[in-house]
Amino acid sequence: VPGDDGQMTQSTITQAILARIDAAERAESASILYVDMTRARDYLALCGPQAPKPLSWFGALSELYALTDTPHDGEIVGEKWRARVVRQPAPSAVRVVSKDTEMLDKAELFCRIGPVAVAEARVFSVSQVLNALDGRGAGHDIEEPHAGLDEEIAILARTRGVLVHRLFELWDFAVGSTPSIPVLLDEAGLGLKRRASLEEELTRVAGQFRETPLFTRLCASRRIAREMPFTLAVEDVLIVGVIDAILDSDAILDYKTGRYREEQHRRYALQVRLYALAMKRLTGNAPRLGLIHYVDEDRTEEVPITPACLAEAEAALYEAVRLLRGVTPTLGERLPPVVA
Repeated sequence: VPGDDGQMTQSTITQAILARIDAAERAESASILYVDMTRARDYLALCGPQAPKPLSWFGALSELYALTDTPHDGEIVGEKWRARVVRQPAPSAVRVVSKDTEMLDKAELFCRIGPVAVAEARVFSVSQVLNALDGRGAGHDIEEPHAGLDEEIAILARTRGVLVHRLFELWDFAVGSTPSIPVLLDEAGLGLKRRASLEEELTRVAGQFRETPLFTRLCASRRIAREMPFTLAVEDVLIVGVIDAILDSDAILDYKTGRYREEQHRRYALQVRLYALAMKRLTGNAPRLGLIHYVDEDRTEEVPITPACLAEAEAALYEAVRLLRGVTPTLGERLPPVVA
């Protein structure tokens, strides 16, 4: 609309609408950041500039935790976490070489500025192990069941998956009380656009889960260990993972969003047996049973864990390590597919 000076200006209602849109977009960005950050299990590396922009996500973290005032190697301590600030040294001043300076031989110069050999990574996730056996290689660290979907739909599916796992992680089965879904959504920092649909979806998931035999079993369990991280040594390689739940040290439980598919289930069965192998290595005892619960179908599949199954899983693990190192085993060393 025209202003008092004749120049076009935004009306009050337009400014309010734009401010609302901007707030919603920032909430959506915060939600995506939350989903990505909560996928970290052992540690999380956040990188940003020395002087971040005030409205950027790194700028918000810097303002909240005074990152710009924290010196190199300084610590920031939270309620259940600890972070270390690492500052990259400023680049040294460029030295001007005069034309009269004796120039190096080109081959010698290339030797001096050539790439420095970097030690090969020796820590892999369970997802990388499974991907190597599937022929996808080590580059895929996190399993992505939403590949090929529209970006907006994929983000919503990932957010839903994180929140469903968080729902089960916080559920107090001893008294049967469901975690507060609004609090979960507040924790995720979701915008209005996604919040309503996800609140309805999580309420539906919780209500249906209460009617399953697995819910009765969880309520009857004496002890439930949740989100249990482990490190499994295989020669000079470390395999890391997180077990969703361990029931009375006797059964492993893994939650899966998405529909049951036979091929995918075989992969998940091997995943559970690798978890059991880790428990046996760490505690001396393996659980008797694995449980895979498909949340979207209220379907629980049992995965037998026998000495023969563990031996097969261990052989598959060593084959995966060889593949991750870039060494292809001979045909005689290849294993048949694991049958659930």
